Amino acid sequence: MLLTPPPPPPRAPLLLPLTTRILPVICHADHHLGVDLTPCAEFTSDTPLKPPMLASMKSTNYLLNAHTVMDAAAKAKAAGVAKGYMGLMVDRSAGEGREQVAELSVSAVGFVTQEGRFISPRQEKILASTTVRELWEGALPVLVERGVISSFGFEEVALADVPQMREMLGIGAHSIWPITSLDGQQVGDGSVGAVVAALKELLEDASPQGRDSWTTWTDVPYAGSAEQRHLLKEEERIARAGGAESSGFRRRYAAQEGSGAFLRAE
Repeated sequence: MLLTPPPPPPRAPLLLPLTTRILPVICHADHHLGVDLTPCAEFTSDTPLKPPMLASMKSTNYLLNAHTVMDAAAKAKAAGVAKGYMGLMVDRSAGEGREQVAELSVSAVGFVTQEGRFISPRQEKILASTTVRELWEGALPVLVERGVISSFGFEEVALADVPQMREMLGIGAHSIWPITSLDGQQVGDGSVGAVVAALKELLEDASPQGRDSWTTWTDVPYAGSAEQRHLLKEEERIARAGGAESSGFRRRYAAQEGSGAFLRAE
């Protein structure tokens, strides 16, 4: 007689307070928020937005994101554009002629208005960008102080208003880049703008007034074998003796109460 083993006991769910979100990220110490001034062309996608729950949480469900890229790639090929596109998601729920900009397939998007305001679409229907958070907390207040922009914030951005914007920027994966055309129509004057250039200068500034004035790193002890830990310590000793910054991995994390918590990492 075959005996069926009893089912395993159910696992107790891992419960965290609903008011707290903590998500650590490990990255190499040489990885920095940077700006690439290579102009890019972008194309809108007809792919619908994700349902609100999926859109506002980090997950591995990238099916609609992939369709967005494929849709934009087809339009780019027809326009003779070889690269530089991710696909712009558009909220079409309000009807024709009232479309709102949402986000790129795997990144956020920002704009500089003719009045000098730096804006990004409201985040109720999209994933809250950690790179946008980094800009909001560090770089953009500095640009306001320097008079490069007048203010910054989250606003609804009508798709029809994009060509009249002074600048359009892709923001994601701790990178920033200029988008100079959308669906074949130039944004602003079609050139790389002063604000994205100022961001590049600021983020590459190694002085105390530069990016390190708002950046805090936490070293993470290496948790490998005893031999690996010994090698790491020896590497750090050699680096210190040479006056160079030790290598390895570092992480930053942010935990914030409430629904507006963001991950921060460089």
